[in-house]
Amino acid sequence: MASQCGICDSLVTTKRRVDLTVFKRPDVKQFMRLHSELSRDATAPKTKYACRSCQGKFSYWLRQKSQTRVQVRDESSSVSDSSQPSASTSSASTSSASTSSASTSSTSTSSASTSNASNQSDSVSYAASSASQTQDTEMMPPPSVASTSSSTRRRSDLHIALAEQNEPRRPSVARASLDEDATPFVQPPTVLNKYRKVECPRLSCIFGCRWPGRANVRNLFLAERTHLLKTKYIYVPPNSRICKHHDFFSSVEFIEQLYLTRQFTVEDIEDVFSFISSMQERFCFRRCDDIPDEIARRWTSLTMRQLIELSKEINLESDIVFPERALACYLAKLRTGDSWERIFDVIGVPNSTGYNYVSQVRLALKEQFVPKYIGLANITRNTALSHVTRIASGLLADYDNEKMIVICDGTYVYHQKSAHYPFQRASYSPHKFTNLFKPMIFCMPDGWILEVTGPYSANQSDSTIMQDMLNTEDFKNFFQQNDIFVLDRGFRYVSAKLECSGYKVFMPALKAKKQKQFTTEQANDSRIVTKVRYAVEDVNGRVKSTYRQFTNVWQNKALDHAFDDFKIACALLNKFGSRLESDKEIDFDLVAEMKSRNVKENPMSSILSRFKRYTADGRQWINLDAESLLPSFPVLTYTQLMHFTLGSYQLHQALGYYAEHSSPEGSFYLQVYKDILRVDLSGTGIRIQDPDLIRVRLQSRHSNATKYLAYVLYDKSEPTNIHYICQCASGTRTIGCCAHIATVIWYLGYGRHQPTLKIVRPPMSTLTIRHESDDEDEEQAD
Repeated sequence: MASQCGICDSLVTTKRRVDLTVFKRPDVKQFMRLHSELSRDATAPKTKYACRSCQGKFSYWLRQKSQTRVQVRDESSSVSDSSQPSASTSSASTSSASTSSASTSSTSTSSASTSNASNQSDSVSYAASSASQTQDTEMMPPPSVASTSSSTRRRSDLHIALAEQNEPRRPSVARASLDEDATPFVQPPTVLNKYRKVECPRLSCIFGCRWPGRANVRNLFLAERTHLLKTKYIYVPPNSRICKHHDFFSSVEFIEQLYLTRQFTVEDIEDVFSFISSMQERFCFRRCDDIPDEIARRWTSLTMRQLIELSKEINLESDIVFPERALACYLAKLRTGDSWERIFDVIGVPNSTGYNYVSQVRLALKEQFVPKYIGLANITRNTALSHVTRIASGLLADYDNEKMIVICDGTYVYHQKSAHYPFQRASYSPHKFTNLFKPMIFCMPDGWILEVTGPYSANQSDSTIMQDMLNTEDFKNFFQQNDIFVLDRGFRYVSAKLECSGYKVFMPALKAKKQKQFTTEQANDSRIVTKVRYAVEDVNGRVKSTYRQFTNVWQNKALDHAFDDFKIACALLNKFGSRLESDKEIDFDLVAEMKSRNVKENPMSSILSRFKRYTADGRQWINLDAESLLPSFPVLTYTQLMHFTLGSYQLHQALGYYAEHSSPEGSFYLQVYKDILRVDLSGTGIRIQDPDLIRVRLQSRHSNATKYLAYVLYDKSEPTNIHYICQCASGTRTIGCCAHIATVIWYLGYGRHQPTLKIVRPPMSTLTIRHESDDEDEEQAD
């Protein structure tokens, strides 16, 4: 049954009402007169009940009034004690004056002195009561505008009466010390200029709004109070509340000034110092936590701003106060691959709560987030066309913006062996010699993931998977005639079917039986394909490097959601990842340069075949240190090297080849052809004024038994006039060069002129590596 509050007239339930009869009625009436804003039409309680809000305010006012009484008593007693010597002095002077006068005048003089002393004592008491009145007035809120002077006078008289109650005076110093021990001195509040304090009603929000039910308000956490104190210089006392509408602290400036003060008590300052002892070394990932971006990326791959943005895109099943904290639990597993228990300990949630967070977040991301960023049925064709790069369109589609260019490749996710024998046979890969499942990725040339299909068993090839995709409705509705598919050699059995369906297929060349080296045309076509196809390899690497859980061996009990986690990781890369920027260092038209160097035959191959009798003879070559060619070989800049190789991959490989073939002193040995004038360059298309021919024997990085000879013909007078060929599989190409040729050009034209070189050293110094010399190879050949 609801009752009416006797102070503020609000309705209050039986459980939340307080009995006013336990307090003195004059105190209640005085409180209502001083706080007229609570009940403007009454100065006395109407009922015998009060709400808890009014009871709290009244109790606080009553404590302040009792503390003021203690201070007034102490001041009045100290003043009265100090006035007694002055009174005695006055009486002494009066008595001395009376001896020299008549007896009648002596009597009147003594009575006058007595009245003078009493008046002085009354003035001191009145001063003490006035001080009490002034201090009590400063403590109480100002009266309302509607109050009259008579009511103000009645309040002042009431304050004086309270201060002058009939209390026994302290007879001695010992009694005074006992009173001080019984009622300790209360320090006045401290005023701070920089910081402010929130003082609001107990059941109200710190922003001033009130909500009827407990479900809409909550107490502020310690992290939130610390955040406000650190960033906004606002101190919030314990047990302060905040409503759902102000749950985010972006509008702290709108806290009503009515509830802000600069007066701090000793308890407030002690509470601020207790923040330090309450802080823990945990990353709670709440929106109020000040977590640096590098730490947030280290644990979740996202910044706090991105984490909050992601939390706004999904709706969890239950009402979680901090959804970004639940997201952090799930993303930390994908990011680190650590155990759930360790992740929950770091973030600071119980295990049961953490598992509940993870299941809700996974379901919400799968159903609400992934369809926005991945899927042939969810992505429009125009959106996909916007991710076709200029290089891919120029090399494969002649800058036709209506042609879709898609790169397809499968990747692997490893898991444990299974006691279910059919599943064990289907998941075992004879190629990788372990158990795995295969997701298939369709991505655009800039690394944007278009679709992720699967999971497929390990015994399904890429051709089989693509053949199944051709029959799906989403595939048929999304792709159109003359769309381009960039594939690897694993799709060779389905390429003909794709072409029959009206699509164009680009794939690296395949060597025929007993063919050791690609032709120039095959090598150039393969280079064009790999220039575009590298994007899918980069995407596979980014998924597993960003979310290291997919490099681990999955437990079989987690395979039910392993593919869902993989799709979520790909969607996160689409949303928050950066796009690929190929060859940012190149400042020339790469497409035009690659097309101009796309010839059907390498001119160096005709030279070697024409003068094979001379070039194959080892006696026609002179072994030299590379430093001996210092005056003759031209000096190149790094930009010229990029123009020569048409990419940075071969230059990165050059460091490893140089580290293997250079001596401990840093020397790099090569061979120079003795009689270069014997080589006739007519009919080859090569125009060189001052030629020189060198060759270098380089060890294959894949096989110990394989070595390649790299030939370089250069013009001593023109740095960029360089022709080359190598014995490796792709050594005849003219669009760029192989890594062996790049090693020779890099060292002779750039590396040896640098003051320092970063040499790749073996990671295990205890390994015994046997180096075979060229002399041993010649002896074995003999």
